[in-house]
Amino acid sequence: CQKNSWMSVPNYRWLLWMVLLAFLPHNAEAQLEEMRLGLHWNPLALVDFYQGGSLRLGGRLQVAPRYSLLVEGGPYLAGLSYNVGDLTGYNFRAELAYNYSSWYYWSLSYFYKDHAYSLTDDLLENGQVVDRTYGLQKYVHSIGFRWGRLRWKHGASWFLDLYGGMGLRWRNVRRDGLAAAELANLQSDSIVYEFLRRSGQRWSPEFSIGLRLGGILWRKNRLK
Repeated sequence: CQKNSWMSVPNYRWLLWMVLLAFLPHNAEAQLEEMRLGLHWNPLALVDFYQGGSLRLGGRLQVAPRYSLLVEGGPYLAGLSYNVGDLTGYNFRAELAYNYSSWYYWSLSYFYKDHAYSLTDDLLENGQVVDRTYGLQKYVHSIGFRWGRLRWKHGASWFLDLYGGMGLRWRNVRRDGLAAAELANLQSDSIVYEFLRRSGQRWSPEFSIGLRLGGILWRKNRLK
């Protein structure tokens, strides 16, 4: 039975992002460097209490002066299923970034997700409460703009990428094992799951925030 509400889960992503932005070490010499090639890991993708986590790895390649291509993706893992079952699928993201300084960038982002899992809820049926397990299959496309801040120390082999953005998301959701007429009889108190279990196709706004941890494989000094 799903009993979590988004109000009961700490909004850790916003807090962590603000703390890192305020205290991340840097020095002036790093402003004279450009990252030409790096690999990264998106650790917050591991933690999704409502739909299951994914292992998301990627890279960043400078393709022209001040322009970089970012790609990342990975599978959803059954061991990170948290409140859902039968977790499968994968996701992929590509971004074209304009680096208006060594540390700051704007990007145009595209995201795709093929994602399936099952939920178990209490269902009121003929005056009795019974467990009902049903499946959700989701296909998601989104496009949006992001602002990011890269940070590293001069000569360091690691970097941190903090980003936030907004855009539009198109969702195509198929629900199996639960009829539309039965939705009103579910005994879940989670407003998040009430939204996630809706079937059909729809557009919706998207807001994102997160971070990437990575290693610098190739760098070069900028021309002053």
